[in-house]
Amino acid sequence: MLQIKSLLKTLFSTAIAVSFLHAGATLAETIAIRPQSGYNKTLNGLSGGNVNTNDCGFISNSPNHVITLDTDIDSMEIKINVAGGEPTLLIEGPDGRFCTRAINGEANITGYWPAGEYTIIVGDRLGANSQFNYTLSIRQ
Repeated sequence: MLQIKSLLKTLFSTAIAVSFLHAGATLAETIAIRPQSGYNKTLNGLSGGNVNTNDCGFISNSPNHVITLDTDIDSMEIKINVAGGEPTLLIEGPDGRFCTRAINGEANITGYWPAGEYTIIVGDRLGANSQFNYTLSIRQ
């Protein structure tokens, strides 16, 4: 009986540790951006996921990236390049929710960006759990 309790305790502790590791791996890093001429940031990740948005493809449970803007930015571009699949770029922020589909593996959203927090999600319309490497660039 003691061995069973010890085994259950070990399994429970391992399950909790794996859950925390898995949860931590899906958390997006928050990037603070301010108006800066010539700003250029490149990030990488995997597109897609298992959540069907019904309009912007399949996405993961959490954002791929999060950006915060302390002040408005007059002109900024967020662009993805994906080799494979049917990628989408979904951005949710203070002005609403915007989705664009990639053409030839490239999608972008450019324009005026009001201050606030933005979640960036790279989805895929190919199907659940279809994942492809992408490069995301943020430019001012």
